Amino acid sequence: MNNYSVPDSILSKTIGEEEVLVDLNTGTYFGLNEVGTLMWSHLKKEISFEQMQEEILNQFEVSPEDITQDFQALLKSLSEKNLIQKL
Repeated sequence: MNNYSVPDSILSKTIGEEEVLVDLNTGTYFGLNEVGTLMWSHLKKEISFEQMQEEILNQFEVSPEDITQDFQALLKSLSEKNLIQKL
């Protein structure tokens, strides 16, 4: 996960159990569900994928394969919207 960084122009705010991301350069808003919010927090902290996966497995009834697929989809979506940058 430490292959990505969050640009300075991206602000995030937790509202309840969800995260809202705002790109100050474009005004783009992006909302994350509870699992996406957890993934985002680990992405910002540069915690390993394995640590994130273990925490999600402890909190949610989901398979390791689903976590991997969901995380890859989230990275793709965030990258396409320029909310993260590949290092």
